[in-house]
This record gives sequence, C-alpha cells and structure tokens, in this order.
Amino acid sequence: MDSTLLSVFGLCATNSGNFKSEKQANFFTSKFGNEINAVESYAFGQNNGCRRSVIYTVKFDNSGIVSITKDGSKREVTFQRGSVNEYAERVLQKDRIKEAMRQEVIQIEVPYVEGRIKELTTVRDDIIAIVPSNSRSFANMLAEVEQELASNVTRLNKLKEEFNL
Repeated sequence: MDSTLLSVFGLCATNSGNFKSEKQANFFTSKFGNEINAVESYAFGQNNGCRRSVIYTVKFDNSGIVSITKDGSKREVTFQRGSVNEYAERVLQKDRIKEAMRQEVIQIEVPYVEGRIKELTTVRDDIIAIVPSNSRSFANMLAEVEQELASNVTRLNKLKEEFNL
C-alpha cells in the first residue's frame, strides 16, 4: 500500500483525521491539492489468478482528512469527519481482543503449561528413582518424558515472550 495512503489511514485511526502539524498540512496541500486518488490492486485466488482494484479517494482541507471513499465492487465511505470513526473503532476492537487473549493466556494457558511441566518433572524423577537404569524401557521412557518436558518448557518461554509476561 502506498505510504501516503498509509499515513492517511494512520491519521484517521489515531488523530480523528486531523493533521498533526501545520507542516504536515502544508505538505499534503502542496503535493496533492485537496484530494488524493490512489489505486490499490489485490491478487487472490488459486495462484493469485484473480485481481481486483480498489480506488481510494481522500478529500482533505487545511485541518485534516474530510473523507475517505473506497470504490471497488461497491462504493463506501470509510471515513467521514464528524461521524463515527471506523478506523479508531477497529483499532480499539483489536486492542480489546488482544488484551482478552493476553488475559486468557495468563489465566488459563500459562498455569496449564506450568502444571504440566511440574507433572512431567515428577514423572521423570519417578522414572529415575523406580525404574532400574539397566532395563530396556528406562531409556525409552526417560527420553519420551524429557522430550515432552522440553516441548512444554519451550511453549512456556514462547508464551512469556509473546505476551510480555
């Protein structure tokens, strides 16, 4: 997607469509006048065989974005100054979903994995203490438990890293 178009969407999502500075307003006005028309092409389907083009028309004035219209298979106004800011609503919705997922990981998945690690550690210790080390099954049983234990430790570390725990 065109970087100017991304900037426009960013203004709509974070600043209600208003320019953040006079310098930014002057840049848009000097470069584009009062309107930007950007064509975005998308490929999809098997082997990207289908193509669609979407035309975004961005209208703005000295204070910021007035409207964004999307023309594709249908025409829709995706942003209108003074009305419900769909971009900001989508950003908030994504943030709420992300936080809900984080809470689920903290409350359910992390305790489950930690409990499983504790169980497997106990099983490993029991195998070492009970099963004679010279028996045929000792090495197989120990390897199987060690593998699952390592997998769960890796999973826990990834969860902690991904969700900043």
